[in-house]
Amino acid sequence: MPGAADGRGSGDRPGCGAHDGAREAPRRVGIHVTGIVQGVGMRPFVYREAVAHGLAGWVLNAADGVHIGQEDIPLPDVRALVGSKMCIGLSTHCPEQAKEAVRLGADYLGVGPIFATQTKEDVTAPVGYAYLDWVAANISTPFVAIGGIKEHNIAEVAAHGARCCALVSELVGAEDIAGKVAAVRRAMHQAN
Repeated sequence: MPGAADGRGSGDRPGCGAHDGAREAPRRVGIHVTGIVQGVGMRPFVYREAVAHGLAGWVLNAADGVHIGQEDIPLPDVRALVGSKMCIGLSTHCPEQAKEAVRLGADYLGVGPIFATQTKEDVTAPVGYAYLDWVAANISTPFVAIGGIKEHNIAEVAAHGARCCALVSELVGAEDIAGKVAAVRRAMHQAN
């Protein structure tokens, strides 16, 4: 997971003077994705790992929030960078992490990965429905289920308490992204 652990974070960590081109690529992707999600009427737009990529200034102008992982810059430090008007999400993989995220003031939790995923390298093992069920029953902070969620399984994920799901490869790999978004939304709403 990119971020503080691999030296691509900000501050005095190694790699903070990275070539501007290394920071430009995630910004271009963020702008492209912003156009896609806004084009199909979806909001908010949250940029994953923007702070770790040194893009906090861009995020303040273009995104509604940032999402950080367990190995990224600590939530209180991110809050100091982006202020109180931007939402911050924190990935969690077990009840202890969920409780800590709530204590730290996360605006929402990432819950997963529910299933195995190929979207990123070095991903935590799937947590399955047991952790999702626990979060749905015990945490009042909003949460987003993530990891291996596809059109064919999103209804079951929703049946386990997820009201919001993040999908990456299912959407960006689709020939018709807007059509896939509509199909996924229908599948999820059928479960609710």
